[in-house]
Amino acid sequence: MHITRNEAEVTLGRAAEFEATIDQLIGVLRLQPGYLGTTLLQSYGNPGRYTLTSRWTDRDASLASSRSEQFMAFARSFVTNNLVRPLRLSEACESVFEVDAENMQASASTSEIWIDWTLKGPGAAPAFEAYFRQISELNKYSPDGTRIATASIDKTVRLWDAATGQELFTLAGQAGPIWSVAFSPDGKYVAAGGADNTAKIWDVASGNQVQTLPGHTSGIYGIAFSPDGTRLATASSDGTARVYALRVADLVDLARRRLTSSWTLDECQQFLHIDHCPD
Repeated sequence: MHITRNEAEVTLGRAAEFEATIDQLIGVLRLQPGYLGTTLLQSYGNPGRYTLTSRWTDRDASLASSRSEQFMAFARSFVTNNLVRPLRLSEACESVFEVDAENMQASASTSEIWIDWTLKGPGAAPAFEAYFRQISELNKYSPDGTRIATASIDKTVRLWDAATGQELFTLAGQAGPIWSVAFSPDGKYVAAGGADNTAKIWDVASGNQVQTLPGHTSGIYGIAFSPDGTRLATASSDGTARVYALRVADLVDLARRRLTSSWTLDECQQFLHIDHCPD
């Protein structure tokens, strides 16, 4: 994704006129191929200061729009009405990766935070991007958008009410910092993985832990349910990815195809997470 950003200070008393003009601009941009959306940010500290960002599929689409007849006509009228004083002219950015809350809807309360980073060395970019990808794994919305799961170095996952911000459950059980978290597709379960080399699954309604999945020899940095919720995939710094079957019927079928002896009760409790072995 290609992003353009402009900063400007609006003439005193003309903020409403400026925002109406931006609505006109968005109407022009929507006619352009490759246009994805626009965000207008107003500074809390200086209400007359605005940042306008526009998102495009790629740089070529952005450039083509700026040269279109509709945009040129709008720009000519805009720059001659003394409505704004530019603070930072158009700056282009390439999106490295996207982190968006699922089912997020724009509203009057929506806000964004822009942080400019200058890396100290040219070789730092890969590690910097990897670090932010890791951070993005630590907060996830439930599929219906009503709950948020947060993972922490304090060895817990916490569930929150997305509307009120109230904490619902603290999900404990991990023996080390947690580096990844995910909701099941139906929103009934939360899975997490981290420094103790295991993945754990909790029931969202009760907060009870329902499964522990061992196997990795190093920490788990990525975790995800399959679309049907019957599998859990994990990625680890041990260089492997594992896929776990979660339904007991699937585990029993797998065991019957691979084992030549009967399961012991201890094995059923450890690997199938049930009190009694199936027939």
